[in-house]
Amino acid sequence: MLNCIHNWSSYITNFKITPKPVAMHLEITYRCNLKCIFCDRWKVGPKLHAKELRWSELKKLLLQAKRLNTKFLAFSGGEPLLRKETISLANLAKKLGLLTLLNTNGTLIDENNVKTITKSFDQIIISIDSINPHLHDYFRGVKGTFDKALKAVKLLAKNSKRKSQVAVQTVFSNKNYQEFLDMQEFFKRLGVPLFAQPIHNISSSLYIADNGFKINNKEYIEIKKIVNIFLSNSTFCDPYVNIAYKTIYKRYFKKFPEFLKNPNNLNNHFICFAGSFSFLIDPIGNVYPCDGLRISQGNIRQKPLAKIWREMTNLRRKISSIERPCSCWLLCIIPFSMILSIPFIPFLYIKRRKINKNKLETLQIQK
Repeated sequence: MLNCIHNWSSYITNFKITPKPVAMHLEITYRCNLKCIFCDRWKVGPKLHAKELRWSELKKLLLQAKRLNTKFLAFSGGEPLLRKETISLANLAKKLGLLTLLNTNGTLIDENNVKTITKSFDQIIISIDSINPHLHDYFRGVKGTFDKALKAVKLLAKNSKRKSQVAVQTVFSNKNYQEFLDMQEFFKRLGVPLFAQPIHNISSSLYIADNGFKINNKEYIEIKKIVNIFLSNSTFCDPYVNIAYKTIYKRYFKKFPEFLKNPNNLNNHFICFAGSFSFLIDPIGNVYPCDGLRISQGNIRQKPLAKIWREMTNLRRKISSIERPCSCWLLCIIPFSMILSIPFIPFLYIKRRKINKNKLETLQIQK
């Protein structure tokens, strides 16, 4: 909470006060044992393998992040469990007092390592995009993936240290929305919460969504109905045990149809705190404000993290503008930005009206 208050102060002063990061997202590898149709990281991973941050560099990074007062360490990839350093770094993070989160496809979790994983990570998110095994395997590019992922979910739920330590996350699109309510009931019976994130097309982040994922008007209306039913029946898992997050997540999910239809329409509804609330490190040490905006601010092999963090002021000003140059609806930053934006809702409303008025005046002049 203190970090949030500090970051509000930072925003109010136009970032003359340097914010304090709450979360560090670490893409520990781009290597992956799957070949997802909406992600190209598995293609790039082998080329970057030799350049990945070494254990000594990862430890140094973690200690620097701790000195910045970072509270959470979230692992992603690629497939993070392909690196043995993932669990070692998570254990070190916990010793330093950080909460740890693992995003994984679940295929490498079995009876031999499940207890280690539930001990090392406060939250484990398994990617499952369909309860139809053939469809899930199609999305993930490898046969047998659904069975392995579902086995991992059941093992984790059985061995979890607390309620909702394990959750499922779905890449939500026009290819799987029809069965989303069935997925909700399926995982409810397992006692596992279901999250979702809309599919993205961000080439710089190696997220690929071809034209087949664009929704039409009929799909837009159907998705809105499904979202409303889902929200009325849903129980939410909160990675950080925060009631405010659960409330905001509902608002976040409710905007899925709008994002899938026209992503740019949502920018003026909140202030983005990427690069203030959190930051991202890629497998070779580049520092970015978030997963959706790949403008490198430096590399930890060449410059201390604290110095990179202090020098991000100009980018923070661009990102926090409602006329920012990027559009995403990523789960790692949008719900938290929506929470942090609450005190500024009147300002956002006035700003939206001013922008709409200027657009209208411009159109009238053109006519």
